[in-house]
Amino acid sequence: TGWDILVAQTDPALVNFELDLGWAAAAGRNPATELAKLKGRVNAVHVKDIKATTKTNYVMAQDPTEVGAGKLDWARILPAALAAGVQHFYVEQEPPFTMDRLEAVTHSYGFLSRFVA
Repeated sequence: TGWDILVAQTDPALVNFELDLGWAAAAGRNPATELAKLKGRVNAVHVKDIKATTKTNYVMAQDPTEVGAGKLDWARILPAALAAGVQHFYVEQEPPFTMDRLEAVTHSYGFLSRFVA
């Protein structure tokens, strides 16, 4: 894929990535696996969840939801992100929203706070 070519043809000493976990999953990639492959090359991630109704695609289509309410395996992804050297985590949700935006981020924060050591 284009993603594989981009990763393979860029110099790890010069190029780092900011990985959007929701879009990676929507494209059929396993975010935890991608993070492991990119160890040391991902500085930041977009923490985004998608509903189970999201079908694998490459046309920028997904059914977004609050973090923890979708199909991403955060119990695997978050440790993989830390092991890969990720330093910045940006919680993000795209429309259409199923609830008020502040309510949505409060839900995501509540879910993610369970993973804090």
